[in-house]
Order: sequence, then C-alpha cells, then structure tokens
Amino acid sequence: MRRFSFVKTWKGSEAFSVLLMMAGVAILMSLFAGNAAAQSEPALPVYEVTRAGMGDVQARKLAGALNIPADRLLLRDGVVSFVDPNGYLFVPTVPVSDPAILEKLRATAAQERPETRLRLQAIDFAALEKLPVMGTETALKKTAEAFASAGLRLESAKPATGHAKFTATFTEASNAGASVNHELNTWVNYEFFSKGGHPLIGPGAQVQVTYNGAGTVVQLNYATRELKEGPTVKVLPEEEARERVAKLFPGNARISLKLVYWCPPLRRAPGQKEPISPKFIIPWYAINSKIPVTNPRTGTVSELRSKVQLIPATDDRRFVPTVHLRVSGRERVEAAVEVSGGRAPYTYVWAGSNPVASEQTGASISYVPLVRAVPRPGIVLPDNVTLARRETVGVTVTDANGVMIHESEALTVASHIVPFGKGGGPAASYGTESPREPDFAVDRVGWQNGMASPGAGGGTQVFAWLADLAWPGDFIEPNPPGTLVATPWINGDADYSNWGVNTAAVVLNNTDGWAEGFDSSQPGATIAEYATAELQYPSAADTVVTGLLNGSPTATTQYSNINYNGSWTPVGPNDQLLWLIMDACDILDAADSAGPPSQRWGPAFGGLHLLTGFDSEEQVGDGSFEQDFAENMLGVSGPPQQIVIAWFNAAATAGMSHGVPAVMGALGPGGVCDQFDYYLGKGTQGPTIMPPAVTGWWYIHD
Repeated sequence: MRRFSFVKTWKGSEAFSVLLMMAGVAILMSLFAGNAAAQSEPALPVYEVTRAGMGDVQARKLAGALNIPADRLLLRDGVVSFVDPNGYLFVPTVPVSDPAILEKLRATAAQERPETRLRLQAIDFAALEKLPVMGTETALKKTAEAFASAGLRLESAKPATGHAKFTATFTEASNAGASVNHELNTWVNYEFFSKGGHPLIGPGAQVQVTYNGAGTVVQLNYATRELKEGPTVKVLPEEEARERVAKLFPGNARISLKLVYWCPPLRRAPGQKEPISPKFIIPWYAINSKIPVTNPRTGTVSELRSKVQLIPATDDRRFVPTVHLRVSGRERVEAAVEVSGGRAPYTYVWAGSNPVASEQTGASISYVPLVRAVPRPGIVLPDNVTLARRETVGVTVTDANGVMIHESEALTVASHIVPFGKGGGPAASYGTESPREPDFAVDRVGWQNGMASPGAGGGTQVFAWLADLAWPGDFIEPNPPGTLVATPWINGDADYSNWGVNTAAVVLNNTDGWAEGFDSSQPGATIAEYATAELQYPSAADTVVTGLLNGSPTATTQYSNINYNGSWTPVGPNDQLLWLIMDACDILDAADSAGPPSQRWGPAFGGLHLLTGFDSEEQVGDGSFEQDFAENMLGVSGPPQQIVIAWFNAAATAGMSHGVPAVMGALGPGGVCDQFDYYLGKGTQGPTIMPPAVTGWWYIHD
C-alpha cells in the first residue's frame, strides 16, 4: 500500500529575502530556496480554521476601497473576485481595413467554419509603446491603504509585485529582427506564512490585485481563512518521505523537499458536491524534481522539472486518512476503496483507461477497460474483440479537511477496442490528453467537469486519451493528412477519425514538460514506465521513445525524426483545433538555449490561434485551476472571458506559487492576431493565420 497524495505546484527560484523586489516567479521559486533538501522537524502544529472567506458586508467595503463597482464584484463561497474584460491584460488595437487583407482572412475563416464570428483587429504598436504602466511601489501603497480602509489585516503575508509583459517579434522582411517589449498591468500578490515561517500555498491562501496604467483595479482575487495554532503532529522524517515518493520519479531524478501548508480552495473542487470546509490545515512536503533531458541533435542537456507534488508530512490519523484499494476483473474492472481516519465525509476521483471511470464518484466503480488498436490493411476486427494489456486503476480520496490521498493498483485486463469516430468534432468540442494517469487524474477531471458544466456550452468531448492511450502522434499531422499511417503513436494521427488533437476545437494536454518538449506515452506502457515517450519541439523534429517500443522492451532509446511543422491546424480533413492548452511545466519559458517560445513552437502552428502554458514549474493540485479555467472561458459564474484572460485569471486564483502563466500566438498582415479570442458561441474569434501569412509572433507572461 502506498499512502501519499499529490497536489500540483508550480516552479520557483530564489530566497524570500528578495521577495519584495522580484516578480511572480520569485514567489514560486522561493518554495525551494536555501538547502536543496528540506530540514525535517520533529513536530509541527496544525492550524485550526476559525473563519473562512469573506461575507457580503466586508466584500462591499473592499469593493468601495478599491473603487470596484459593487455589482461587478463576484462573491462565491467566501471568495471575492473581479475581472475587467476590457482592462485586464489590455493591448490596444485598430480595425483591419485593407481590402486585400480582409478578403484573404475571411476566406480562411470560411474554409475553417462558416459560422465563425470574426474579429479582425490588429495590435496598435504605436499606442502600445505609449501605454502607461503603474509603478510597483505605488501599487503596493495603494493596495495596503485599500485593505486597511476595508478593515482587512494581512500581518502574516508578504507582498510581491510585478508586471504582465507583452513581447512581439517580427519575421517579415521589412521588420526582420525587430521586436516590441512593453509591460502591461501591475500586480500585487500576497504570500502567507505560518508562525514558524513555513509558506501557506494553494488556492485557499491567495490575495492578488492587478492595476492598469491609470491605477484602476482590473483584477482581484481574495481567498483566505483565519487560522489559529492547534495541536502538534509528528512530522515524517525526510528520508521516509523520499522513499514514499521514489516510484513517482525516474532513478536519475534529483529531488528536493520543502515543508509547507497546503490550503485547499474555498469553492467546490472536482468530485465535490459542496465546497470543502476544513477545520484544520496540516503540514505537507512539497516535492520538487529535476530530471536531465538530452537533445539528440545537439547533445545539449536540459532540465525537466516535474510538476511539484505534495504528500502529507504526517501520518497522524486524526488528520490524514488511510486508504485501502481493491481492484479485480478482466473484461470489466471492479474497484472499491475503504477509508478511515482523517475527517469524513470523503470524496472520490477515479481514473482508468475509460473516461467513464471518472464519472463515478462513489466508493466503488465498474467500467469496461479500453485500448486503441491500429487496424491492419484488409483486416476487419469483430465488435467484441479484446486485447490483453496492463491497466492501472487509481483513486484520489479527499477528506473534509481537503487532505488528498492517492492510491493505484495495476492488473491484467482484456481491453475493448475504442470505436472509431466519424472525424472532426462539432464546432464546440474539446479533447483531453493525459498520459500520466492516474497520477494527474484530478487535474484532468477538473478540466472535464468545467467543460461539461450544465448549460454552459462547452460542447462535445471528442476524445479523452489517458495513460498509454495518449500518444505523441496525436500532435503530429500524418502524411498525407487524414490517413492512418504505420505506427501512428509516433508518426502521426492528429486528424485521423476522433483520435488526434486536431479533431477538437480546444484540447488540454495534462502532462510534464520542459522548454523544448513534453512527455507522452505509447501502447503498452504502464504508469511505472512513465514517461516512455516525448515529443520535442518542431526544430528538433524528434519523437523520443524510451524503454518500450509498442509494448516490447528495447535496449536503447528510440529516436524517430518527424517533421511536424504546421501540424496544429483547424484547416484540413477532420481539422478543428483552434486552441491548444499546455497544462505542463516550462513549455513557454521565455528564455531557453533553443530560442524564445516563438522559435521553439511557432513552426508547429498551422493556423492554431493560441498556445497556452507556463513560464515556470506547475503544481499537481486538486483540479480547481483547470476547472476555473474552463468555467472562466465558458462564463459559468459570470460573463465569458477571453481565453487568454481565462487562463491568467485561473492562475491568479490558484496562486502565484502554482506557476507563471504564459500564452503565445501568430501575428498576421498588419499586426492582426487572435489574442482576443472567445470560445465558440461565447464571443468573437480572430482569423486563422496560415503559415504563409505569419509576419511575427506575440507572447504574454506574468
């Protein structure tokens, strides 16, 4: 039995001594400042919750102090939030008026989907350069005065300030090598600490205010609990904590630990019918891992920093549940879990090869295991055929204090073949890639729950590829397009039937990554062998398969040279992809030896509108970030937000320690772009900018 939990945490850098001077990444990096290994303590207090969230009267006082219209302030489950869709991440624009450009852009849109509501706006670079920016000291002072005026005291918090930054680089001949850099909004973020100096992290300990250049508040998130010191618990020795997580990482991983207090969200998270109302906040170990990754072309060694994971730092059964998982079955998987300790009631998030496993929320599940089988020419498989494979079943149990415990077991099953679909999905459609299942299941379920919000218009889920059913080939357009090539898990199936990323309008890729690539899986790989496949950035042009090859052991790493330039596209057979959501560490790091994000990932754009990611590590969490992003985009609890705003706003809600959000896209003729896209049915979209029309790239990060 493995008794550990994980929650997704984002990357960081230096010590808290420079916190006041550094931007958002410093907050995250500080979690692992000082010694590479955590200093174990014999005992630490748990903290008793005396009050959670904010009431209506105090919320109105805060709105008045910050000059936010009270009718635009959202108060839900004690969380106070606000976002100005016209001011947050504001970049000035001008309408596209050139008739030749208009005709070309509209023709591409009609080829993509005739019902598209086009917004043909170009970035006004002259106005951007004149855009005022609020100073950080002014923002700090103004925020402190507003909180004091509203009667809010933040003695245990340390503020940090920074700016969202916009960069544009141009590739057209007249502007070769030219670039534009400008700061946008100014944010103030508060990081909380226990009396012993340990960071309080998570969506339940977050306060952030963002200002435009005129000093107007354009974004607010306030989610805290009042705590008092409670009973002490014995802390696990560091070496024992390392042993418990050893199976989560490869043998060459360098692991460091830090003692923190994880604060769950005040609002409902995936698998929960009601918001969590913890009585106690317990200590955790935040686990940071660094794994060397070698570029096969250059020999350059990069560092893959896995999503930061958390395990309870104590075994005290008053606060930490004990979980026993039983699995059985062959053509149908049966699983049940017994839980004791901690604080009832418990909620459950299940994971298996079949996405319907996660739709079951009780203490037991039953489902048919699935497999992707590649048909051979001239062979028709009967409907009832099954294939033997290893299946990993997982469950994440969350008690009423928000303490999460993860268990998984593997068994040999007879998996049923996933039926082929009819091609690209409907206009409003989404897909999911999640190779590190069941470990990252709660994040994936958060995304799916958000997109499936009743009446929200998320559309149809076209595919959900989990564990060894998630392949690097899903991101590669086959040659010729629309066909099923040999070894599609390596050579491409991006637009085949309902298989690859191009067959849905928006796709979440829930995995580990680094600046030059991301992890995936392959047929026959078990979670113990994750990650058995990688997809490197297009210029590297390599699909890397390690340890296995189609389920069979290999002596050496396999490198397959693949040209997937232009693969991410909404134009072509079965192609629907507009927005690719990289829920992975470091994918959009601003600086890397292979060049900026546009140089690394731009070649894969074949009309893709937006690529989101992080300029830092990320955090394995409770799925609330992914759910918030989907719900922001769809307008579940307010007006629908532009996709870029929805991404950054969800990151602010999760906390700066969750990671540094980033997004990139193409510039077209005259500076036209897709930065201001809404989801389908929620507002307008920009034009599809096909590679011949790309004149540059834009990039925003906090």
